[in-house]
Amino acid sequence: MFLSNDTFVRTYPKMDLFENKKEYKFQFELPGIEKKNIKVTLSDQNLLTISGEKKSFTKEEKKDLLRQENFHGSFSRTISIPDDINKEKIKVTYVDGILTVTIQKDSSKTKEKTKILPIE
Repeated sequence: MFLSNDTFVRTYPKMDLFENKKEYKFQFELPGIEKKNIKVTLSDQNLLTISGEKKSFTKEEKKDLLRQENFHGSFSRTISIPDDINKEKIKVTYVDGILTVTIQKDSSKTKEKTKILPIE
């Protein structure tokens, strides 16, 4: 099961998730953000966190600006990933505003089935 806990904007960054027999692939839309301003971590509890900062395009005042919808500020998104991963085989790339995190599955770690607990 994949859970998400977004701290700045509920849907930022946008994410696509792909899964096949060998790997999980996460793709995050991060247009306009420099690679040096992005941080990717994986905790011991299998929490994948994408965080960073998008800086404003210009620092001068815009006197004729009626509306500004460009995002700037910090962001963080955390996703809980399954236990059947190989933490030694993770690849992170950033090309044309798309951050891709590919995590290989570990076939020796089988997914546990849901256990039904008796009620006393």
